[in-house]
Amino acid sequence: MNIPKTLNQSFEELISQRNWYVNSGIDRRKAGMVKVYYKKGKISENKIRFYLESAGYKLYQNELWTKE
Repeated sequence: MNIPKTLNQSFEELISQRNWYVNSGIDRRKAGMVKVYYKKGKISENKIRFYLESAGYKLYQNELWTKE
């Protein structure tokens, strides 16, 4: 059974796999740069979502917000 994970947990799981970028449309060199930018906190959440969706990840639950 797959346990739902946060956006960052899922992306870390993805990029830890060999050839994670195969279905994303980017080459090996750019994939390496994506990992570096991610670790520096310089990649947008939209790009992370794109890479996750390209790898077959599905959104489990939308983000919920409330003002206290």
